[in-house]
Amino acid sequence: MSKVLGLGKLPSGLLERYVLGRLGAPSGDVVLGPKVGVDFAAINLGKGYLIVSSDPVTGSSEHAGWIAVHVSANDVATSGNPPRYLQMVILLPEDSDVRTLSRITSEVDRAARRLGLSVVGGHTEVTPGLRRPIVCATCFTYAETYVSADQAKAGDVVILTKTAGLEGTAILGGASARRLLGSLSVVGEAVEAYRSGG
Repeated sequence: MSKVLGLGKLPSGLLERYVLGRLGAPSGDVVLGPKVGVDFAAINLGKGYLIVSSDPVTGSSEHAGWIAVHVSANDVATSGNPPRYLQMVILLPEDSDVRTLSRITSEVDRAARRLGLSVVGGHTEVTPGLRRPIVCATCFTYAETYVSADQAKAGDVVILTKTAGLEGTAILGGASARRLLGSLSVVGEAVEAYRSGG
């Protein structure tokens, strides 16, 4: 009998066993692919790298557009580079109205403008079987160089620029955590830390 999966992110053991070994055709251009603890990929373009990250927002219908943009942009920024481009996938439950779509796309637009991101594509549909909207963001940028968590070693200094667990608290905290939404971005801090030699 197959094991029932729990809610939330998959444990690293399941990722390693069922996901990370099933990555399609290998490519020498992929210099940083999927790994536990690494939130973006790096693809060698010859004269630099494409840095890309995708994330869904599934646990919150309130502010899902805003949160999705910031979560994916933050992941790209951990490379030390500001994100520049954004693709969005918006999946809506069957009973959704135009107000729901408008709210999500307005949140995406505001967050993208705040971070200087251009929305370059995506997909939007109403689909059966959903209880709340699912909003997925893919953020990417071009970079001459990057840094990643898998390069960390013993003795490195870790600087915490915001409260630990801020994204999760903003998502799960609902209305009581609304004040945290304006603090979700770590793009500026991540890029500045990298430029300062971090």
